Formats: sequence, structure tokens, C-alpha cells
Amino acid sequence: MKTKTLSAALAGIISFLAAAVSAQVTVSTVPIDYPNLPNNPGLPLHSPYNVVVDALGNLYVSDSVNNRIVRIDASTQVATTLAGIPGDPAGSNDGAPDQAHFNNPQGLLTVTNIGVIGLLVADSGNNLIRFVCFTNGVVTTLAGQINTGPAVNAAGTNATFHYPIGLDQDTNGNVYIADWGTIPSGCST
Repeated sequence: MKTKTLSAALAGIISFLAAAVSAQVTVSTVPIDYPNLPNNPGLPLHSPYNVVVDALGNLYVSDSVNNRIVRIDASTQVATTLAGIPGDPAGSNDGAPDQAHFNNPQGLLTVTNIGVIGLLVADSGNNLIRFVCFTNGVVTTLAGQINTGPAVNAAGTNATFHYPIGLDQDTNGNVYIADWGTIPSGCST
């Protein structure tokens, strides 16, 4: 009896794996329009690291080398800078989109922070976790310190990271941070 059960289970697993190997994936390139506006120099993406989609289908890309977060409109495919100042030196200023700076932003995650919908950004070069509001592009540092060191579990800006690169969230709202210089650490939103 056990032999038949094991054989049936193995046959099911093999069938599943065979179907997974033969699955077809369709790849589509999104054409992006880079208008040359005063607040949006027509810079193409340079080392895009991560991409996420909001509830309306808009794409958000961490444009790492240009130290900015780019928003690509779902209906027009027009790319605009949501936050960060391409062409400026890297920095860690919070504030309005034309004042805030990043330093090699990488990981992105769509979240709701105190009732406001936006992006969590792993600002890797600054060792910070930051929030960018979708509606106005305002950037706020939520956790971490610019100085590097071993990860220290603490609240907000008392926490430290060593090059955070990835973000994810579980069904309970806990945010997990892949911190390149240490073992994965977690914080709660």
C-alpha cells in the first residue's frame, strides 16, 4: 500500500515538474517616452535595479546610477522623475521631489505608511530605508543611519543597516529587508 502511494506521489511530482519546464513565458518591452521637461531631464534609465507596479498599473523603477525613482505612466508610458535629482551628486536629503537626494536606490516596495500610499526604498548607498509618497513625491527617512556598520535592531533612525538592497512584505504587514552586509533583518511598518 505504501509503495503505491509513494509511486503515485512521485508520478504527480514528475508530471508537475514536466509541465513547469514546458511553460511558455511572454516577454513584452514597455516603450518609454523621456520628455525633456525642466524638472525631468530626458535621461534614460541607467542601471535600473528594481521595478514595482501600483494599483493603477503605473511602474516605478529605482534608477540607481541616476539616484532617482522614476514613474512610468500606465497609459502613456511617459517616464517622469518621482523623486531624486538626476545629475546632482548623491545625497540623503529628505523633502520635496526636487530637493530629496538618493545614493544608489535599489529595493522598492509598495506600502501604506500611516494611511499614505507610496514606496519604501532601500537607499543602499546611504544605508537608509525611505518612504516616497505617490501623490507628491515627498521623501522621508524611516529607518537607518548614513554611517555604515553592523546591523543594529532598533526603532526608526536608531537602527543601522549595511547596504540594504531588497524589500518584501508578508501578509501581516511586516517588512523584511535584505541587508547585503549582514544577515536578513526585519522591521515592522
